[in-house]
Amino acid sequence: MLDLSNNNFHGQLHEFSNVSFFMLEKLDLSGNNFEGWIPQSIFHFRSLNVLQLSSNNFNGTLKLDAIKSLANITILDLSYNNLLIDTNVIEAHRSYFPMMSIVKLASCNL
Repeated sequence: MLDLSNNNFHGQLHEFSNVSFFMLEKLDLSGNNFEGWIPQSIFHFRSLNVLQLSSNNFNGTLKLDAIKSLANITILDLSYNNLLIDTNVIEAHRSYFPMMSIVKLASCNL
């Protein structure tokens, strides 16, 4: 578990290159001032159950396909960023997210 929420960190979050991060089950970076794109390496954390990135200044477009690679995700919170969530996929169905119980996308441009 890595919880760095509400610390007023700022700047761009770079890609995670350390293989030990792939064992993460919970990543909470909410309530900071991170900006720029969400690092794509986050979507390679196969053990991730909880991803909380809300209340930052992340921007850009996030494709639903990236999120579906988090097969074990149960809680996803991307609220209150400057994100555009691209839900245009060829085949979207519930089997993409079999474990997901909470999805928070408040203030995202769907």
